[in-house]
Amino acid sequence: LIELIDLIELESCEMNAPMEQSLLDTLKAPHFPIYMDYSSTTPIDPRVADKMIPYLREQFGNPASRSHMYGWTAEKAVEEARGHVAAQFLVESTTLGFVGGIIGACMGTLVVVIASALNTWTPVLDPMVPLLAPIIGALTGLVSGTYPAIRAARFEPVDALRAGT
Repeated sequence: LIELIDLIELESCEMNAPMEQSLLDTLKAPHFPIYMDYSSTTPIDPRVADKMIPYLREQFGNPASRSHMYGWTAEKAVEEARGHVAAQFLVESTTLGFVGGIIGACMGTLVVVIASALNTWTPVLDPMVPLLAPIIGALTGLVSGTYPAIRAARFEPVDALRAGT
């Protein structure tokens, strides 16, 4: 318990709290650093905030309003964001396929070596199999991730908020 109190006091010091505050004062402070309700809201990533601020201050507009410059600017920003979402889906699925191919090739090679050793056989393995497995895995991930990427990119932000996703 003492270590926990010291840790809390240390964290509160990192949040610019005065060193002379007691634990109770730190707990009562409005800037207490531990937030336990992340299912209701979470802090925004600074990179996301940096991208959003120009559209909240200077370049605001309704992307559905296509009859004026403000709408065109907002629509362009939404389309760029859609491209980023699709790219993130594709990179993630391709990476997972690539890593899965590497793990699969390693496991397959290990099984061949163990089975050969247990039966006193000479292990025989085509060298292209472990080399092609990550490439095939990446291509499989890319193909498998294309449909979800397209769906996610086309998903309207308002619908995502209404669905609670």
